[in-house]
Amino acid sequence: MRPLRPVILSAALAAALAGCALAPPPERSETTATIYAEGLPQGWSSAPPLAYADWMGLTPEPALVALVGEGLQQSQRLQGIAAQVQAAGEMVTVARGPALPQLGLGGSTQQNLKEGTTVLTAGMFGITWEIDLWGRIRYGAAAAEETYYSAADDYQFARLSLAAGIGKTWYATTEADAQLKILRESRDLTASLLKLTDTRVEIGAASPYEAAQLRRSLAELDRQAESARLAVRQNRLALEMLTGRRPQGVIAVAEELPAVAPEIPGGLPAELLERRPDLRAAERRARAAFNIARQAEAARLPSISLTLGMSTINSDIYVLQNVKNPSLSGGIGLNVPLYAGGALSANVRAQNAQQEAARAFYLDKAQQAFGEVEQRLSANISLIDQMQAQRAQLAAARQALAIRKTQREVGQVDDRAVLSEQLNVLAQESALLRLQNRQIAERIDLQLALGGPLGMQAPKAD
Repeated sequence: MRPLRPVILSAALAAALAGCALAPPPERSETTATIYAEGLPQGWSSAPPLAYADWMGLTPEPALVALVGEGLQQSQRLQGIAAQVQAAGEMVTVARGPALPQLGLGGSTQQNLKEGTTVLTAGMFGITWEIDLWGRIRYGAAAAEETYYSAADDYQFARLSLAAGIGKTWYATTEADAQLKILRESRDLTASLLKLTDTRVEIGAASPYEAAQLRRSLAELDRQAESARLAVRQNRLALEMLTGRRPQGVIAVAEELPAVAPEIPGGLPAELLERRPDLRAAERRARAAFNIARQAEAARLPSISLTLGMSTINSDIYVLQNVKNPSLSGGIGLNVPLYAGGALSANVRAQNAQQEAARAFYLDKAQQAFGEVEQRLSANISLIDQMQAQRAQLAAARQALAIRKTQREVGQVDDRAVLSEQLNVLAQESALLRLQNRQIAERIDLQLALGGPLGMQAPKAD
């Protein structure tokens, strides 16, 4: 056993060296200092995620919540991304494996078939352990872990994006249904107005030009109605595809658009970098690139491995002198990279460049994220004012219609004036519908820009 003492001492020393701490990746404060250089946008503050249990002042209907859940479960794309996450998780085990002792068992035998004797029989059990002096294996394992977490964050953001897409398509389909109904009403009113005008033309009370203008308007309404019917079907097909159903264009949606809270909930989170899964994923990729670059540097340094084996050997033909079965052996291996055609140095430079690229992509994505939130905020604030103005126009149009009806009752105007005002009311209602759906879509986009959760769970009961 005395010859094994150097091996044991070397193993103890190597294990102590292998436990040395690795250089950690840069802290977030180091890589994102430029993002906060000018301070946070005015009005931003920290807020708990509970403040965003609904869709930014827009509570989704239970049917929509169920549809989002169906889409998340049935999406083939999400299932593919989930499989990638699982694969990345398994690669963590693969990367960690070399840090542990490797055990192997082997054996062989040779027989003299003519004489039926054993030429040679050997068996061996061996343990090999590479001492991770410079952290090459640990850096690789750390990179695999960061890659796994980035894949998991990408999966979460894909879920959020799908939920947002289902929500916006749901409400777009609801608006398309309502717009088609308005177009049909407008066509009926225009047809009635044309009938009255034709009668007036026959008695010389109206110009044929007026009738021609109305016929042109009627044809345009027919065209718009056909376009609206196509939009209704296409939106339903898109919604069915998003939820994993067979596209048939028959999925049911809400009968009307929901009301949206007039104000955006306060306390927009300053922790955007932590809330958004796609930003966390980009940061993880930057940290993985750091570890891969350090792994490449460590690959240029000498490596040491320890071996310990036990073997046995027998033969009916050969005389084996001084053989003790089983025998125990141990050793130390040293590998010093001297020349590899410049590949090792080039790999270090390449991985350092990849690290810088990942860092730049992360900072760029963070800047884009802050820009997206600012754009969504601006759009939402503007739409609040536009909605107020459009509601005022609709109220004025309805008031004008009521006045015309009163005037008709006392004989001041005929049915044509009433029909014209009814058409104006429908036009204002159509414009309000467009703004309302746009406002809903912007609220959903704002919630997505802030990192969710986008109706992943049903709203809590009061």
